[in-house]
Amino acid sequence: MDYIIEKLDLLNKYSSLILVIATAIYVYFTVRLAKETRKLREVETHPFISLELGQLRGSSILSLKIRNIGKAPAYNITFEIEDEFKDLFRFNFKNKINYFAPQQEIECVAKHYNELNELDTSSVPIKVSYSSKDKQNFEEIFYLEWSSLDGVLLEKNPPEEISKNLEKIYKELEKFNRENEKKGNFIVSRIGLIEIEQKDFYLNCIFSNGFIGKINKDKMKSFGLSSFENIYLYNGQLRDTETRIIISPEELYNKLQW
Repeated sequence: MDYIIEKLDLLNKYSSLILVIATAIYVYFTVRLAKETRKLREVETHPFISLELGQLRGSSILSLKIRNIGKAPAYNITFEIEDEFKDLFRFNFKNKINYFAPQQEIECVAKHYNELNELDTSSVPIKVSYSSKDKQNFEEIFYLEWSSLDGVLLEKNPPEEISKNLEKIYKELEKFNRENEKKGNFIVSRIGLIEIEQKDFYLNCIFSNGFIGKINKDKMKSFGLSSFENIYLYNGQLRDTETRIIISPEELYNKLQW
């Protein structure tokens, strides 16, 4: 009994100290929770501009995607890029974007993989500055690297090899159609534009049947196209960024047969 009384006296003696320690722990976790809540609220209410180097669908041409992946609009977006890299993208980095909604995206055409791979550097730095609705400023430097795209671009394969494989597939498909035509079961083999390859004085156009057609400067004019640099492949169609002309695979195939 005396032992219990002794322990109670000891506990009573240091009760104030224990209370202070417990209060300090409580305050610590309260402050920490408040900081985490504030960070979460900032994530929910702040914009975040992202730059991503990728590949135009159905093409070996690279693209730069400017996207607001945040949950709030961004204001007064400006870009800074060194002069030596400006010509790599068909985008005027001097322009300011006054308003950029959440999940809004701009995609601009970039150079071919091989052209970037010949540079002395392995990445292109682009500085992005913008602000939120409550005037809070943000600044980020993105180092765009293209090494991760090595081996996944169609351009990495020789056009002749692609053409041979496509021609083989196309012939097999035609054979299948002939064998099954009497049964009324056959596959329609439409012509598709698989890839374009830019050369010094012409463009190589590779079609799904293995045919490779060449567009020289004379044909460029007759097709109503502006220049080699403005032509790219998108969703299987030949497009010109300057004249806005779109040529379907079937139409282009027929034109190249002349």
